[in-house]
Amino acid sequence: MKQKIMICLVVVTAFFTFSTLQAQGWDKTFTSPLGDTTFANSVIETPDSGFVFAGTSFIRRLPDGYKASRPFVAKTDKSGNVIWRYTPNNILVSDTIKVLRTADGGFIILTTEISRLLLSVPSVLVIKLNNSGIELSRKYYLSGNSFSDAAITPELDKLVITTNEKDSTGYFIKKSNLLYLYANGDTVKSRSYNQDLGSITLGGDGQIYAVRGQRSYQSSVIKYSFDGDSLWNSQIFPYSSYVKRANDGKILVNGYFKLDYDGRTIWSNQQGAADNPNFSFYKNTNKIAILNPNIVANGAFSWHFMTHDSVGREISRRYFQEKNYEFKDLVATSDGGFIAVGTYRAPFSSVFNARACLIKLNGNGSIYSNLLGGKLFIDSIQNCRVDALEKGYVNRLISVESSNGTRYTVTDSVGNYQMQIDTGNYTIRGVLPNQNWRFCTPSVSKQISAANPTDTVNFALQALVNCPQMRISASTLGLRRCF
Repeated sequence: MKQKIMICLVVVTAFFTFSTLQAQGWDKTFTSPLGDTTFANSVIETPDSGFVFAGTSFIRRLPDGYKASRPFVAKTDKSGNVIWRYTPNNILVSDTIKVLRTADGGFIILTTEISRLLLSVPSVLVIKLNNSGIELSRKYYLSGNSFSDAAITPELDKLVITTNEKDSTGYFIKKSNLLYLYANGDTVKSRSYNQDLGSITLGGDGQIYAVRGQRSYQSSVIKYSFDGDSLWNSQIFPYSSYVKRANDGKILVNGYFKLDYDGRTIWSNQQGAADNPNFSFYKNTNKIAILNPNIVANGAFSWHFMTHDSVGREISRRYFQEKNYEFKDLVATSDGGFIAVGTYRAPFSSVFNARACLIKLNGNGSIYSNLLGGKLFIDSIQNCRVDALEKGYVNRLISVESSNGTRYTVTDSVGNYQMQIDTGNYTIRGVLPNQNWRFCTPSVSKQISAANPTDTVNFALQALVNCPQMRISASTLGLRRCF
């Protein structure tokens, strides 16, 4: 997997991407015309096998915790090359944003407008774009509410949106709404509820399934009729949850629970379950893919790609050690793979150095055909070889340089590292902890070929000076009592 380009490029005033050679997959990062920090939250595949993703371009954080950002939407071809972009600079929105496709070939962008937040009137914002990314309309709904999630009917003509309104403290949610709209933005109706609604989907029975309590450590699923009447409330789930419609129309919760139309559990598999996973069904099957994030040292991310069969049993699990990506959405693609969207951040760097990213995976969760790995270890015997009982060095950077730039990964708890890699010529380097160390071989040049899918490069770290063990003794003269 790609841990990303760190070289400086000439700044241009157009929206651009950092690209890589394509193999069975690819990864791209994106920045805005002004070079702002960017985030991506939602992605869809288009009929031409391209993609449209929606995110935000960060400007500043407001006193009440909102992130003041601009909308950030782009259409790419199937290789991730940008075809058009939509980046209006006359509006501020929150960092919760979603894109949906409409029947006329255009797109709906949904978010919370906060330009008027100083007047305490955030509003649900719905922007209509045509298939060339040209804005057709911009409409506001439910003053004082924030956008949470949305689903669109199979005919792509009507939206159902969940929104939330906070109390006077600005922290707790006092009520939620189901907002019904036509795809052209005309209002159908709105229903209010004294509960906290989040993720939403439409089942195969034409009814609405929404998560209640998505901002807590527990949640449930509520079924509503299309008239907005509450029909049932499911069991309690141990995590804040997301719901998606399975290929058979039933409801999948976090990728680990499947519910029928009456709220009964068809199957569950909580082994390895986690908060906020990304999950999707494979195209035309009920096999499930789960992209499961894991926070590791220094706030970086690693992830698992897991596959489950149609009754939730785990088929495979792959651990990706690279710690660059925080994923927000996973969508099955027509070629049998997946598109993932999120944020790239280089190891140990500030959140303000984040970039929106789009990652194309194959059906096994791989981006590239080859795997580079090895160990960075303390060569206490000083023979430049890995020997028994020699310890690995934890959380050290490994840089991988090619003509396309430099990528980074970080050693794990025993000094090992891994990186998915494309074919080509590379220079692999370990990064010294400080000037008191040296490598037996500071850098290694490798030609990565399809004929050899796995390559190993180890780095022997030797001490230049021996650090004495510090000892401290303390004593005092006789003490006099204080009375």
